[in-house]
Amino acid sequence: MKLAANISLLFAELEPLARIEAAAEAGFAGVEFLWPYDLDPQAIRREIAAHGLVPVQMNSPAGNREAGELGFAAVPGSEARFEESVRQALEFMREVGCSQLHVLAGRPPVQANGSEVRATYVRNLQWLGDR
Repeated sequence: MKLAANISLLFAELEPLARIEAAAEAGFAGVEFLWPYDLDPQAIRREIAAHGLVPVQMNSPAGNREAGELGFAAVPGSEARFEESVRQALEFMREVGCSQLHVLAGRPPVQANGSEVRATYVRNLQWLGDR
């Protein structure tokens, strides 16, 4: 079995890039990230390669987490923000060498109609599938 370390959560006592080495030393085969967008993707790529790991997965940008945002895929009216976040993620992934994206659905407004939320989510994922 091959396991990946979520270095956004593990080895929190270390700086983000140093967590990659810690993951390798702990025997992990790969690393994943929650929100790496404040890091240099080329530095991540170099560090991962230096330790023989694989960049397994990362989340799509969450937006303003302090304001409670956790993505936009299923949030009616946020389609443009979803597309912008996906473009950012895909470019970052290309630079890092990562092939899997965890698309954050987001938090639809409480008053949102369930069928509208689902339709928004489906349309956004279809748009992403066309990329």
